[in-house]
Amino acid sequence: MLRILHTLPDLQTGGGQMVLLRHLRHMDPERYEHHVCFFLPADDMRAQFEEIGVATHYIPHRGWRHIRSCLNQLSKCVDELDIRLIHSNGTTIDKLYGQIAALRAGIPLLNSLHGVKPRPRRPLGMLAYASRSIVELPLDRMTRLHEVAVSDPILVDWKARLRAGGVASGRQHVVYSGIPVDDYRRRLSADERRQLRAELGIEPGDLALITVTRLVQAKGLDMLVPMMQRLTADEPNARLLIVGDGDRRASLADEIRAAGLEDRMILLGRRTDVAPLLAAADLFVFPSLFEGFGLVVLEAMAAGLPVVAFDLPVLRILDEQDTGISLVTERSGEALAVRILDRARGPENLQEIGARAAATIATHWDVRRSAQAYSRLYDEIIALETPAAREPPPRDD
Repeated sequence: MLRILHTLPDLQTGGGQMVLLRHLRHMDPERYEHHVCFFLPADDMRAQFEEIGVATHYIPHRGWRHIRSCLNQLSKCVDELDIRLIHSNGTTIDKLYGQIAALRAGIPLLNSLHGVKPRPRRPLGMLAYASRSIVELPLDRMTRLHEVAVSDPILVDWKARLRAGGVASGRQHVVYSGIPVDDYRRRLSADERRQLRAELGIEPGDLALITVTRLVQAKGLDMLVPMMQRLTADEPNARLLIVGDGDRRASLADEIRAAGLEDRMILLGRRTDVAPLLAAADLFVFPSLFEGFGLVVLEAMAAGLPVVAFDLPVLRILDEQDTGISLVTERSGEALAVRILDRARGPENLQEIGARAAATIATHWDVRRSAQAYSRLYDEIIALETPAAREPPPRDD
């Protein structure tokens, strides 16, 4: 039995937390015993981890002045559980604590890269990033560190930084995150779909668009009102369902009211029934300006929806013919609207495009495949870093 400790900043609902939960759910319980340690008090996902047999450990981070106390508690946990590998998730808190605990215990650390490296523009942000690097780079060289990116473009973006930290190419990995396909491909009956659409305010004959996102600045929310203004000028029956929450919700609601689009843009907030909502829609819109991977795009495709999105490097791995994704190069709401109209009025109906997308996702992007890839990676790293094999880690020139 191999015991692996996963460090997260908190257990608040979020992309990294959800990805980890899905992967752990599909790993062999006879082979691995998983533990999760978190440092900030938000823990609304804690019960979900414990329901699948993953023990959770809260070690409070009370500020960097108390780092020694937190580290001592974490190191004690690592020693008592006989942890063989620590898997951190790339934030400053969980990587630093996980890294020092791994260094103390003489075990390897695998760190996930969920997004591109920070590019601070303001002086204080640049100073903070530089200060972190002064601490992180020597630690990276001392730690038996492996890095795993959630996509090839993310790894390419981090290459120079990883080389500076002495992480050789053989310790750089890519595992594309999968989704639980079965959760999204169940189709609603005609009556169920009609009833749900009516409850959402979608009338017969409406073109129902949907986006699922965090309502924060980087998600391209500024594009939505101009998109709907242009779209409804040509397609008056278009409606947009916006699923998610965040600090931009109030300002987005104000923009919608100012544009007189309250009956066309429906803020649904955070929902637990995302799969049925996707099944009730006709097309998925993805206005995000950056994504580490964009799992929600795969989820929409698995639910049988065509997707219109901005042209992001990570989305180029999805073939338009196989998945029906349509990538827009111009960064504007009007450009999104024009592409949506092209899709809705094109020679191939939306249901045919969606069915092809769902079949492709079911074949290539099931979470069980990515869980198996992580299992192989854990075994490979643990075998490489066993005491008998501990030579100085190779360095790239």
